[in-house]
Amino acid sequence: MKIQIITALALLLIFTGCTKDFDDFLEEWGIEAYKNNVCETTTDAIYFPDHWTLEDYDSFYASNADTFQYMSACGLWETLFNQSTAYYWWTTRYYLSSNSFMPLITYFNDELETIPPAVELFEREDCYSILISKYIEFNTKPKEIEMYLDYFFLFLASDMCMEALNEKEKVTLMALNLQKNGIGDKYVYQCLPLTVAIMRSCNYAPFMENVNGHLREATFLYVNIHKHIDDIQYYAKKFLNDKK
Repeated sequence: MKIQIITALALLLIFTGCTKDFDDFLEEWGIEAYKNNVCETTTDAIYFPDHWTLEDYDSFYASNADTFQYMSACGLWETLFNQSTAYYWWTTRYYLSSNSFMPLITYFNDELETIPPAVELFEREDCYSILISKYIEFNTKPKEIEMYLDYFFLFLASDMCMEALNEKEKVTLMALNLQKNGIGDKYVYQCLPLTVAIMRSCNYAPFMENVNGHLREATFLYVNIHKHIDDIQYYAKKFLNDKK
């Protein structure tokens, strides 16, 4: 009983202290510079045709392959995150994944590596500033962009994104994630792939030793996620405290 009480107090101290300091932490790490939408106007994005078909999608990126290397980073973003693209991913790609019993995160990673504008965006120097700016923007109006959120968080949690960002950038993303984590159960679940990806890519030992081995992918996130969600959030907050 004494051990359980001590553990509970330790959890409370970490959670409370970390939550209280999110704003100060983000301010110290220069988050103010990204609070304005860095892609407020975009003129060179490419959009799906009206009434597109699956055949249109399959040929879309191939037919524009030479264009992406000359496109602005904001144009690449808009090409990837316009309404038609988001709608495609979450009506077709997710449907195919869930009905073929393919692990969603692995499936998304494999698919994303075949999308030229995504590959190109992650190679740009201003990629991080766009991702952070959009994260902040999305946080202010979640209901208006609900279609994008699952897609956006898997995009942030992708292997390509983790390879493109340095540790400071990942820590800032973790702080944003935890700052928003308490607003609605759905948001908590959407945050999980990014939370896990950051700790894995930073090889955060406490998480890797105590939680990572218990996470098995499912067609939506992880098997028995309810059993592990508290541990994931606990080690995410500990991770952030350790990086201060």
